[in-house]
Amino acid sequence: MVIFLDEIDVLISKSFKNEFIGFIRSCYNRRADRPDFNRVAFCLLGVVAPADLIGDIKQTFNIGKDIGLAGLEFEIAEASFLQGLLGKVNNPKECVSQIFDWTGGQPFLTQKLCQLASENSENNNINISTFVEDNILKNWGSKSYLIKEHLQNISNYLLATDRGSDPISLLIILGEILDNKSIKYNSQDTEHTQLKLSGIIKVDSGNIEIFNKLYFQVFNKSWIEERLNCLPKTWFPQENLQDLTYSAPPSILMQHVIKLLDKELFVVVICLLSIVLVSLYSSYYLFSSPAWSNNFNRGGTGAYIEFIRSTFLILFAAYSFNDLFQEETREILTLDRLWWIRTCLGVLGFLFVIFISIHHLYLGPINLANKQPLLNHLSWFENYYLPYLFFLPCALVNFVAIGIPTVAVTIYSSIVNISTNIKSIRIFDKSMNKTKSYIQSYPLSDRDKEDINEQMMDAFQDLFTSFLKDFTRYFTLFLGVILLFVFELNLGRKTLEQTPLALTLIDYSFCWISLIVIFFLGIGEYQKIFRDVRDLLVKIKSDYRVFENEYNLIRLIRRGVLNVRNKKYIYALLVVMTVLSIVLYNID
Repeated sequence: MVIFLDEIDVLISKSFKNEFIGFIRSCYNRRADRPDFNRVAFCLLGVVAPADLIGDIKQTFNIGKDIGLAGLEFEIAEASFLQGLLGKVNNPKECVSQIFDWTGGQPFLTQKLCQLASENSENNNINISTFVEDNILKNWGSKSYLIKEHLQNISNYLLATDRGSDPISLLIILGEILDNKSIKYNSQDTEHTQLKLSGIIKVDSGNIEIFNKLYFQVFNKSWIEERLNCLPKTWFPQENLQDLTYSAPPSILMQHVIKLLDKELFVVVICLLSIVLVSLYSSYYLFSSPAWSNNFNRGGTGAYIEFIRSTFLILFAAYSFNDLFQEETREILTLDRLWWIRTCLGVLGFLFVIFISIHHLYLGPINLANKQPLLNHLSWFENYYLPYLFFLPCALVNFVAIGIPTVAVTIYSSIVNISTNIKSIRIFDKSMNKTKSYIQSYPLSDRDKEDINEQMMDAFQDLFTSFLKDFTRYFTLFLGVILLFVFELNLGRKTLEQTPLALTLIDYSFCWISLIVIFFLGIGEYQKIFRDVRDLLVKIKSDYRVFENEYNLIRLIRRGVLNVRNKKYIYALLVVMTVLSIVLYNID
């Protein structure tokens, strides 16, 4: 049994559309335990994209198939239309051919024109081209109210503002098609989808074309220009870039983690520092050995270097999680779609725990014994094994509790920022291209120029603010990573063996590479948009010098450097770390 539901597009504006789609989904799901439901199918008919029927981001509807309707094929439909024209026109085959030439096989128009031809022929003679020009092109409804209603419906669809597309954009694209510009159809483009749903275009070999000759003549450049002059123009619409992916409430464990990040971060920092302090004091003083001291504590600075490193890592990680990348940290902890990141972090953390434990409890003591022969009264266990055992908690804090999450958040944040910036740039470019196309094809009034200037400046200000925000926080992270990198190169070898030192530098390098990629990609895209806006301002004869002075790249970088959050504390910490590094480096 197939249930047909026509004019399904009216469902878009109904409050119960989610429940209706949910009902169809439930019928499909019940096939698993009720075989009778395999006999039930729904066919939804209407001018609508399937995604428009779903208003709840928690709901999926991937059980249907989108079936687009094409025009009638002349060879197949010719015989049926000939029967209706026999005895009513002298040359029915030629008449049908001319009708198809005008309608392109559009079912409704083809049927109505054949009906009008049979009803309005004089002495069985009718010229279809003359009839169409006199009775449809010059006056839509002189012979058929239904054809007038059909054309008016297309017009209303193109000019509607409640379908998620901009009428001006639709008309500009339509004008470009009329000018024989080659435009590739993109099913992900809202304007292309809406034009196809209106019925005015068809896709041939991937290119957009006007569906038929009749539409080409009715919705011509004069009609487009007349409508453009009447429409309120929004050159640079504000679009929401928020991620609408549904996220279920976080688990109880994640709720506790978020609570710690929000309200008890200070307690977490103190606990981690306490673990580090006890671990270092035990390994470097209480249970130290001559072999350990000779290798890792020359000049008595080893414990201080380790404590400075661990303290900086913990404080900077806390600052990153709760300030620089607060939003990204919470996304990783809560979003359902990011379960794989949490899983990878857990697996990677577990592997690092095993690797570090093997190194500190087996490989490290053996290497130390090879470097420092047993020359004192202490046993092998006390001389080589015990210091590593008590240093293990400090290593786990630095690598597992701090290093892995920090790198993960940094890389994820980089990817998110690049993706968001690309979306912002595409939206802005789309508005720019629409404006450029309009300027090339239609005259601009003084009011249009003022609106373009004002709206473009507002849109670019949003882009500038977004780039500035990203540059500021990544520059802050860049300072921290650079300092740690230099610190490890100068002092790391005093307290770290070759393998841990390499892992540490690789850890920092991942963060560094992410920052460099973001910087150069962001700067390149910003400069491109900056030049496009400046050129457009020149084209509409607006004052571009104010724009250049306010939004040039040098000003962006300078404001980013000056806008470092908590910059007094950051720069003070950098100075302290630099001074301590110099002092400790010169102590043997």
